[in-house]
This record gives sequence, C-alpha cells and structure tokens, in this order.
Amino acid sequence: MDKATYHNMELKDGSEVQLTLSFGRLYKLRQEYPEAYEKYNKIVMDGMKDEFHFITYLYTAYLCANIENLDGCMGEVEFLELIPDNHVELLVLTNKLRFGSTKKKQDSGSLS
Repeated sequence: MDKATYHNMELKDGSEVQLTLSFGRLYKLRQEYPEAYEKYNKIVMDGMKDEFHFITYLYTAYLCANIENLDGCMGEVEFLELIPDNHVELLVLTNKLRFGSTKKKQDSGSLS
C-alpha cells in the first residue's frame, strides 16, 4: 500500500497538481522515465546550483504523484510555464518535499 505524503500546488491557470517524492515512486520513475530521474538524482547528489533546479525537483515530484499515468502528464516546459512565479512559495514547497514536516507529533503520554 502506498502511503506517500502529497502536497498540492496551485498553477497559474487555477488548476491544482499533487506532488510527492516517496522512494517507491522514485524507484518506479527511475524504471519508466530514466531521463527525468537522472536529472533529479544529479541535483540531489550534487546540490541545487541553479534556480531552475527547484523547478526540476518539483517536476519530478509531479511525475511521482502521477506515476501510474506518466503519459497523461504535462511536459517539463509546460509545467514550468504554469507554476506560480512566487519563488519563496516554490522554495518552501521544495523544502517540504525534501525534508518533510518539521512539526513534532503530540506526545502520546507513553514512556518509551
């Protein structure tokens, strides 16, 4: 069962897309769309050195969220043209995907 955490992103045209970066979905992406995976992996391994790397990272998350229907996904240029122009919003969303939530879970009261 896939328990990926999804984040929504509103596009300029008012539609929303889901994003996720679970390992299971990245594995499937590596098998089915190796070119996209390699671009993503290079950024992860070498670091983000260009502002467009954030776009590639988010596009990879979009592909992973739609891994069962890659043929129905928009291309990277179309995605780039539709994402919000708010650079801070994109950075925050990228960091949520990279590092997860920083909120601590409420203590259940049990001793561990």
